[in-house]
Order: sequence, then structure tokens, then C-alpha cells
Amino acid sequence: MSYVDSTLLPGEKVVLKAQIHWIVFAPPAVIWAAFLLLYTYSGQGLIGIVLFLTALGSTVKALMYYYATELAVTDRRVIAKFGFIKRDTYELNVNRVTSLNVDQSVLGRLLNYGDVTVVGMGGSAAPILAIKDPLKFRRYMLTEVEGTKIE
Repeated sequence: MSYVDSTLLPGEKVVLKAQIHWIVFAPPAVIWAAFLLLYTYSGQGLIGIVLFLTALGSTVKALMYYYATELAVTDRRVIAKFGFIKRDTYELNVNRVTSLNVDQSVLGRLLNYGDVTVVGMGGSAAPILAIKDPLKFRRYMLTEVEGTKIE
């Protein structure tokens, strides 16, 4: 059972489950490509070992972020959960949301990903990096804040 499903309150309904975009695998792919080029044309060496370990570590980090992150908008809250073993959660009632910021680079606009920051009363902010379709997430969140429904 997912974290979101296990924390739903009686009568609470999930409006949208969002995902992390595949772009989080781009940095590890670049490091793997550099390692393979170095290994193919000059043998291993110390730089090759460092690149291999860096590529492996960044791949594990990207996999954990991609698979261990749960994002949901319910009719009462926005829920974000990060991590497998060390779990960080952010849950904010929709009536406590003061703003929702979306940052998209040019590449983010082209590939439809971006960073979303949910800001609550008191200034608490929860950044969610590399979310797939951030404008859809914002639209669903704001309709719940305003009390309207998407058709």
C-alpha cells in the first residue's frame, strides 16, 4: 500500500497523483556516457574508476528519488512523500496553501517538467523537483484551494 493511500482520512478522495519526470535520469546518463567514452578509448585508470563510482551513485540517487517520491492532491490536502528508509513528508491542508510556484526552464517547457513549490501559511515551503506536468499539478491544487472542480 502506498504512503498516500495509507494516510487518507475517512471520506478523503485523491484528485490527482503526480509523478517525477524521467529527466532525473539525464545527469547519470551523461556521466555513464563519459565513463564509457573514457573506458573505450583510454582504458580505465583512476579517472575511469571515479567516473564509474560517480555514475553508479548518481544512478542510485535518481532511482530512489524517482521511485520513492509520492505526490498527491486530495480534496483536503496536498501530500508529498520523499525517501525509502529516511522518509520526509509534507502534508498541507488545502485551506492553508497561500501560493503555489512553478519554475520551468526552456527544456522543462519542451519536455513538460518543472519544479513546484507549495507555500503554506507562515511561510513554510515544500519544493518538489522535476515533477511531470507541473501545470496540471498546479491546476488541480488551485481548484481544490478555490473549492471548484475540474471538468
